[in-house]
Amino acid sequence: YGSGVRVTNVAPGFVGEGTEFAAVRNKGDMAKAAATYDGFDELRASDIACQLLWALRQPERINVDLLHVMPSNQGGATRIKRVG
Repeated sequence: YGSGVRVTNVAPGFVGEGTEFAAVRNKGDMAKAAATYDGFDELRASDIACQLLWALRQPERINVDLLHVMPSNQGGATRIKRVG
């Protein structure tokens, strides 16, 4: 604090489109990777980018300490409401 440097910790929930998370997690098995997001509308990399831009555009007197963003059908790291 006091240095003028602002730091934001970004903690996104399930982010699918635009990332390699599921492919890496499933060791390159693309069928399993695609199934990771079956039945719910996950976040996209562009969603997180928009939130980061919002944090960066805040006045200098404001520091967004934690940006915790989840899809509306995710209630926590292990709680996901799937449809269908």
